[in-house]
Amino acid sequence: MVLIIIGDNAAGKTTLSDYLEKEYGFLIVDMGNFVRMNYELYKKKDELLSEYAQRIVDTDEIVKINKEAVSYARKHCIPFIAFCGIRTLSAIRLITNEYSNVKIVKIECSLQNRRKRYFKQKKDNVSFDKRNAQEFIWMKQIYSNIQIDYIINNDSDKTIFLQKAKELIDSLINKERSS
Repeated sequence: MVLIIIGDNAAGKTTLSDYLEKEYGFLIVDMGNFVRMNYELYKKKDELLSEYAQRIVDTDEIVKINKEAVSYARKHCIPFIAFCGIRTLSAIRLITNEYSNVKIVKIECSLQNRRKRYFKQKKDNVSFDKRNAQEFIWMKQIYSNIQIDYIINNDSDKTIFLQKAKELIDSLINKERSS
């Protein structure tokens, strides 16, 4: 089973990924980690991670990074793989071309709750509004060009969110076993 987990910043993608890894043994391929590794190697002097990401998002460099991530996943013969941290349509197309029966799961969460989580996590020095505006452009392109298979709302507490995730994953596993 291959999942692509998408959603806006601080929606709950990492929470879901961590849960899938711990409870189901998913291999989590965080595309953002591959971008961060390349950032350390190829950033321009005094360039912030957010600036680097913006600079490469529509270039061959992001395609190369996405291919590295898919290649990494292919090397592991694990039946459950989840890709997250995706910010380009080309990454989704690459994954769906590489694997059959990919399911796209979108995590939805209100702007107010995402803002609270973002500041609680203190991920980086980029303001929430700046990052949200930047990611809105990237995600809008994805949302308008793909078929989302499942949506999990994450406006409730973590326990309820993970219970919804468990129900979804259990049903997907049962469908896969019966086919």
